[in-house]
Amino acid sequence: MATRRPDTLARLYEAPLSDFIRERDAQVARLREAGRRDEALALKSVRKPGVPLWAVNHVARHHPESVSRFIDAVDRLRQAQLGRTGSTADHVKQERATLNELLDHARRALGDTGLRATDATLSRISATLLGAAADREARDDLRSGRLSEERAAPGFEVFSGERVTARPATRGNRRLELVKPAREQPAASAHRPESAPAKRRVGRQSEDGRVKRDAAPQPERAPVKRDIARAAGRREQAERRRLRELEREAARQERQADQATADAARLRERLVELDRRAGEARRAAERARQTARGIRPADR
Repeated sequence: MATRRPDTLARLYEAPLSDFIRERDAQVARLREAGRRDEALALKSVRKPGVPLWAVNHVARHHPESVSRFIDAVDRLRQAQLGRTGSTADHVKQERATLNELLDHARRALGDTGLRATDATLSRISATLLGAAADREARDDLRSGRLSEERAAPGFEVFSGERVTARPATRGNRRLELVKPAREQPAASAHRPESAPAKRRVGRQSEDGRVKRDAAPQPERAPVKRDIARAAGRREQAERRRLRELEREAARQERQADQATADAARLRERLVELDRRAGEARRAAERARQTARGIRPADR
């Protein structure tokens, strides 16, 4: 299948969202007239983006420096959470600041075109920005403003290499914490002689400690990890299902719009043909009237 030229796509993506299909079809017609049928066919397959995807691509094309700062901040946060650079908290603030900057640009772009920047729309814009920035294969499309589909926000595991486990349940709540490597304990000092009563006290304390430890709730690490993995899997599946539903709905609406455009074109052609026939009928009627009166057209 022929590839779509970047300049053709750039002109298409520059069009307002409401003009996307009309601009695409106009470009397809020009390509066909120029004999570039393969390119025309490839361009015709480009689907109209949803509002969040259009906003992301619009912001990327008009604010490339902001996008570059955001991608750099995502990279620095990844390195910090892997323990390779600086304070994680500082990098989180930088990543949030650059993301909010892009969301502000998106709000203004949507407002300028008469589109609503709802919370749901902004959430999908944020997820697409994060997902594309974290995916090295999607970054070029993000930078050039040519993402072809929305993205899911990356999970914690994308940035962090640490293990996740759970603290023992307290009052019915289970909190997650990062498990840090245990510090090595300093070597025991030289043994000092202990008296028999002291040894008995130590023995009782050790036994009491074992009893308390046995009675205390132990963290169920393996089940919790499985629960976390299953929850993440279910969340990802739900996001993918929702994305597929949105894509199907967008495709359905696009087909309806294409059908309406084709119907309108056929109707215009039909009206032109009817006007032509009506004109011929009027002229024929006039000639008939003149003949009936015995007047030739040349005598008039």
